[in-house]
Amino acid sequence: MHLEEKINDGPKNLTTLSDYRLSKPESLRTILDHALIGYGESIYGYPTLLEGWACLKCPVDKELYAYIKFRGNFVLRVIVWRTRLKEPLFELSFKPNTLTVAEIPFFLTENKTSNLHGISKIWHKNGALNAIARYQNGKLHGFFKTWDDKGVLSEHSNFKEGRRHGIMHIREKQTSSLLKSDQCWAHYNYKDGLLEGPFKKIHPDGKIWLEGTMFNGLIHGILNEYNDQGDHIFQTMYEEGRETWSRLILAE
Repeated sequence: MHLEEKINDGPKNLTTLSDYRLSKPESLRTILDHALIGYGESIYGYPTLLEGWACLKCPVDKELYAYIKFRGNFVLRVIVWRTRLKEPLFELSFKPNTLTVAEIPFFLTENKTSNLHGISKIWHKNGALNAIARYQNGKLHGFFKTWDDKGVLSEHSNFKEGRRHGIMHIREKQTSSLLKSDQCWAHYNYKDGLLEGPFKKIHPDGKIWLEGTMFNGLIHGILNEYNDQGDHIFQTMYEEGRETWSRLILAE
C-alpha cells in the first residue's frame, strides 16, 4: 500500500466522538511512523512532504489518546481525549514548523502557550465546553469565551496580541446588601489591556445596578447605583480611582 493510501485511511475533519472512535487508533500507528520520516514517496524525482492525521497513545496513561494533524515532522493540531469520556479533554492548534511529534502535550500542563496559533478548546469533565479561544503567534488574539459545567456562558471577551481589547462581558460575584442576587453581568470596555470608557453592571433581570466610566484602568467620574427595582439610590464621584464625594439619592 502506498503512503498516500495509508493517509487516506486516517481520520478526516474530526469533529465528533464517533469520528474519533471509528478511526481505530492502533491501526494508525503506521502513519505516525511515516510522519517521523517526514517525507512520502517521490513524485517526478522530488520528495513530497507527508501530511495527514495520526493517533498516538499516551506513554503514562493508557486511556489517553492524542489525534494529531501533522505535516512532515511537525504537528499542526492536537485533539486529546480519554476513552471513557463523551467529549475530548482539549484541542489545540499550533504554529507551523514549531511543535514536533516528540513534544505533543497529553496534558494541558505540558503545553507551551508560545506555540499556540489558531483555535483552541477545553472541555469540562462532564463533556460540556469549558472554553474556546483564538491564538496568534502564541498570544490570545480575537474572541475568548468560557462556560460553566452546565453550559451557562461565564465570559465573552476580545483580545489583541495578548491583551484585552474591546468589549468584555463577564458574570461576576457581588456582595452588595442592597441586591437579592449574589451575581451580576458586567460589561466593560478595554483598550490595549486597560479598562477604558463606560461600563455597566446588570441585575439578573436585566436592570442596571452600576454604571460609570473608566480612565486608564481606574474609575473616573460619577458612579451611579440602582436597587433591584431600578430606583436610582446612590451616587459617587471618583477622580482617577479616588473617591471625592458621595450622596444618597432620595426617592421622590
